[in-house]
Amino acid sequence: MNHRYSKRCLAAVALLLLAGITGCKPTPQPPSEAELMVRQVLNETFVGDSENWFAVEKSSGKVHLVELHRPSMGWREDGVSETEQMNGITVKAAVWVNCRQYRSYDGHWSEWHQGAGATGGVGGMLLEAMGPLVGQWSAHLQKKNAQWTVSFGGLGSQYQRDRNLLLRMVQETPH
Repeated sequence: MNHRYSKRCLAAVALLLLAGITGCKPTPQPPSEAELMVRQVLNETFVGDSENWFAVEKSSGKVHLVELHRPSMGWREDGVSETEQMNGITVKAAVWVNCRQYRSYDGHWSEWHQGAGATGGVGGMLLEAMGPLVGQWSAHLQKKNAQWTVSFGGLGSQYQRDRNLLLRMVQETPH
């Protein structure tokens, strides 16, 4: 066996592997239409940072601010069946938001309540897997005949998609 040849082969293989690890990164894919719509719905419904998100809830004719502590979100694009396609549905997605705790402001802040995302460990993984079925807030998005519709669920099914109202209420409310 020619050691000079095998060393050259090993060096070439090492260079190819190194190039694959450092220089040949896959080109990032642009977001799908469903992901763009999910982002829009989240942006219209929530503001905040990694520790706290705020939303506007309308229930019983009253509007108040809700604060979600340590929020997490997930989303998925769902398959469209042949029957749904025949009915004009081209895209479906679900998005959900969980939090550790939440409270509301109606002239004063309520006490904190345990949120849907307060479970850790295996329970937390199960919660994430169930997604919109058990989320603090969830939305199902559907594009049918070129028109998007959004339906809401979870404890926060009354959250409003009104970014201007939300920003005004966050500014006016003491934290």
